[in-house]
Amino acid sequence: MGQAAYSRFTDVFGSVREARSAIGNLGLRPDLEEKAALVVTELATNAVLHAGGLLFVRIWYGDDRLRLEVADGSNVLPEPAAPGNMSGRGLQIVSALAQAWGSQSRPGGKVVWAELS
Repeated sequence: MGQAAYSRFTDVFGSVREARSAIGNLGLRPDLEEKAALVVTELATNAVLHAGGLLFVRIWYGDDRLRLEVADGSNVLPEPAAPGNMSGRGLQIVSALAQAWGSQSRPGGKVVWAELS
């Protein structure tokens, strides 16, 4: 992939808005920008709600492909909610919009990522 953007945010809901705004500054085609904004909103919201501490958002883009990574300080890997649950459906949205997504442990927490095209 081509270019990368990297941002650090605090664990407050205003940071979710800032992460979403960062997507709008990339100059992506409109359909990809819309999907990416929804995905980064879900990933950052999960980090704010469940992880605490600083959030690190890394965006790689180029050749009509985009990879979003949200790192946080929790060691708990996310799992999509069971069908029918009234909450916890953010990862189901991510799964529906992304070609692939996943998570991995890292020292001091985890990274949750999604790839879109």
